[in-house]
Amino acid sequence: MNPDLRAKRLEILHDMAPKLRRIGVLHDPKQSALDETIFLGVEKGANALGKELLFVGVGATDNIDEAFLKLEKWRALALVVLASPFFYNHRKILLERAVKYRLPTVTGTGDYAEAGGLISYGADYADLCRRSAAYAARILKGENPAALPVQQPTKFEFVINLKTAKALGLTIPRQVLLRADRVIE
Repeated sequence: MNPDLRAKRLEILHDMAPKLRRIGVLHDPKQSALDETIFLGVEKGANALGKELLFVGVGATDNIDEAFLKLEKWRALALVVLASPFFYNHRKILLERAVKYRLPTVTGTGDYAEAGGLISYGADYADLCRRSAAYAARILKGENPAALPVQQPTKFEFVINLKTAKALGLTIPRQVLLRADRVIE
């Protein structure tokens, strides 16, 4: 499901600001080495929308400023941050840099939008935790874990940070705002 979600994030960014053609994509080389499909959704979404991408690997705090200088030199107009424990743990500094370099940022979880990212779209993790607890209860009551069906996320959350939009000088179109599950002001 992740490749489709990555494409959907680009689609939302496009709906918000269609003129943003050059998009930087931050990825963690440790993560992307483990998952050969990690770029598929972003590339698929970019091709469908006529966007250019620059993939920049960042795997250590020492590389963060270097990555943003590379994006600036390439003249990136927006930023996608792919999922990574490293990025999650350093989201505050990544998002501060994104605002400093005036890059609207799209991510996969609302925690990033709360920390200063512009938009996020992804699985609702609170819902996943509730569903996991229900599975655990079934197992504790004696059901065979191997007999339980694999489930995909069914609830997704779209979050917009208007404070960040204002800092970037962006106006979020009304039709995009109306689609948001949560708006941070």
